[in-house]
Amino acid sequence: MSCIMMKFFILFCFLLGAASAQRVTFKNCESDKSGYGTVNVIDIKDPILFPSNVSADIDIEVTKAFPEGATVQLTVYRVFRLFGKDRHIKIPCVMKAGSCEYDVCKLLLKSSKPGATFDLCTVWPEGKPCVCPIPETNLRKENASLSFPTLPGLAKFLVSGNYAVNAKFIDPSDKQSFFCLDIKATLG
Repeated sequence: MSCIMMKFFILFCFLLGAASAQRVTFKNCESDKSGYGTVNVIDIKDPILFPSNVSADIDIEVTKAFPEGATVQLTVYRVFRLFGKDRHIKIPCVMKAGSCEYDVCKLLLKSSKPGATFDLCTVWPEGKPCVCPIPETNLRKENASLSFPTLPGLAKFLVSGNYAVNAKFIDPSDKQSFFCLDIKATLG
């Protein structure tokens, strides 16, 4: 699996699985600074298969432009049920995938290049340029088409399960978070 695919898997919906994403939930979480935006809807309409094209309704309000050089700090956990309790095992940052910190603009730029497996610019408002730093805008798209690549058999097996992800967007000028999202996914 390419590093770019893993990054967008974690960053945008954390939905990948051996057969399908059976359940995905998200909630906005507290950040050090407020007023940068809100995720109103991420509704994946189809099961995610590898390979597949799925449609999603997305509504993200960016109420203040992202700071220049912003990063997203991902903390990814594989969740296991043991003795009736959920246990979280942190997935480390390996080869720039997993619980890592990523440059938001570099991710956006890489995603929009030909051959990229997941293009974040598909959720940009029509007629507005897909630019970074991300300006004040409303990223609202119904039936956005998201493409997922073929995964080798072992990779399909390994991504199957329950996940919890915390995505904190960090302002490089003061190292404080300005936007936060918690995502949980059950992957088939």
